[in-house]
Amino acid sequence: MLRLPKSRSAVVVGLTTAVMVTLCSGVALAVWSSASSTSISSPTDALSKPTLGAVSGLTSSGATINWSDPGSWQSAATYTATATATNHTTRSCNALASALSCALTGLDAGITYSVSVAGQLHNWVGAAATTTATPTAAGDTTPPTVPTSVAFANGGGTGNAYIDIANKTSAQFNVAWATGNAANSANDTITVTLTSSAGGTVTGSAARGTTSPTVVTVDTTTGTLTDGTITATASATDAAANTSATVSNTAAITRDTTAPAGTITFPASSPMTVATYTAGCSTASTTDICGTASDSGGVSTVTTSIQKDSGATACQHGNASPQDSQYNQACPSQIAVGSFGSGVWTESMPVTSGHSYAITLKVTDLAGNVTQATFTLAVS
Repeated sequence: MLRLPKSRSAVVVGLTTAVMVTLCSGVALAVWSSASSTSISSPTDALSKPTLGAVSGLTSSGATINWSDPGSWQSAATYTATATATNHTTRSCNALASALSCALTGLDAGITYSVSVAGQLHNWVGAAATTTATPTAAGDTTPPTVPTSVAFANGGGTGNAYIDIANKTSAQFNVAWATGNAANSANDTITVTLTSSAGGTVTGSAARGTTSPTVVTVDTTTGTLTDGTITATASATDAAANTSATVSNTAAITRDTTAPAGTITFPASSPMTVATYTAGCSTASTTDICGTASDSGGVSTVTTSIQKDSGATACQHGNASPQDSQYNQACPSQIAVGSFGSGVWTESMPVTSGHSYAITLKVTDLAGNVTQATFTLAVS
């Protein structure tokens, strides 16, 4: 007679006809086989899941996991509780099913762990029931040390001091802190708060980590922050919700997320004759083109690129001595306009009949934001 514990499997060798295998519990299994061996197996979910109770005994480093045994013939002999959390050591405990609990130790305070509880009978492991546990930090009233500095790391524009259109969703701040201090933990949360002189705030945070500085990325479009002079403060908060004092930025930060204005006011129509084109800007030079450029925070540069005839690679190249031959030179990226002041710019562009001139204006403000305007003039 082959005797098996409850819910065990066995390989019966040499069967060629139907036989009856009787388990020690008196349960009979009929097995038919035309092969020389037959396997009687149990799937991993044959063991019933435990019913989990409330987590108890929470301390700064431990938790007690409670369960009730299903009580069926598929019940496990032991249960193992396993606690996992990203970037934290996995902890586990086990006990007889009849113990109805086991105590997890070595957990990190304030971290929410995912806890799975699965039964085992010999080498079979059943499906797991899950819960969560968050150790407390009872008795911890000591805040982390205040960070030593907070500095804007990826500023744009003049002096790299601007939150602009390009970086407004990913402004980065380096928060430095004293290493080797027992009050600090890699699990502390470093928070950066930005406040605008024109109103509004926004925050961003990151785990302290093990290396100073901690890089905190702030999406300045998610809060109520408006354009203006920005004050940045940084603090540290531990797992017990103790928060340090704050440190503020020392270098100036400005948020400017509005593009400058730029227009080509002359020429404004096409085509036109050489006679109509001459003196259209009412400036001293009869070959000038002109327009406007402005920004509430200040204009940094105004540049133009002028391409003669479609498909050509020649552009206006200089301002000192305008002449038609200047279009024969290779096209630059952009060049500074001949003059800019009081919001008005001018550039010399001599023209000849039978040609077209593609004008591109580029205005850049102090924050690095850019506006472009284009116009193509055909001269008949």
